[in-house]
Amino acid sequence: LIFILFFHPVFAQVSFRTIVPQRPVTAGESFQVQYIIENATNISNFSPPDFSGLRVVTGPHIYTDRKTNSAKNLVLTLVAKNEGKFKIPGAMCLIDGQLLTSNDVFVQVVSSKDSDESSYYLRPGEDPIKKIHNNLFLKLTIDKQTCFIGEPLVATFKLYSRLQSKSNRRKSWMGIG
Repeated sequence: LIFILFFHPVFAQVSFRTIVPQRPVTAGESFQVQYIIENATNISNFSPPDFSGLRVVTGPHIYTDRKTNSAKNLVLTLVAKNEGKFKIPGAMCLIDGQLLTSNDVFVQVVSSKDSDESSYYLRPGEDPIKKIHNNLFLKLTIDKQTCFIGEPLVATFKLYSRLQSKSNRRKSWMGIG
């Protein structure tokens, strides 16, 4: 009995769930729907649902947890043209030989005049440094933990932002474009 208790593998239960923004989204602006699969080894035949009243912009994009390789995140970007409460049905996927369906969720879509855009714009009297500190995150990853002098390494910077931004090109570089 002790041998069985010590050497019997403990299997974590497979989890398949749907995640959408908890805050209302603005009509005409994109938002992400995430289907998260955890503690699975074989994943295939992912089938997104019919998003009635919503338009798929991109996806599904698949992201894997590099450390454990047991979690996958399937992301779709959607947009709603009209305001209202929309049901996001669960997706279906073949996970470890079983056909599973994730949970249904709801997303509230409001018109642009009803949305809280205060997080996007600097209001009169608001501290810009504090706004940037609370809404921007810079992540650095490198491809090696140790290296010798002169050895190249790859540094990747990722900028995460909750602020809305628009880029406009004013002058082309070196006369191109």
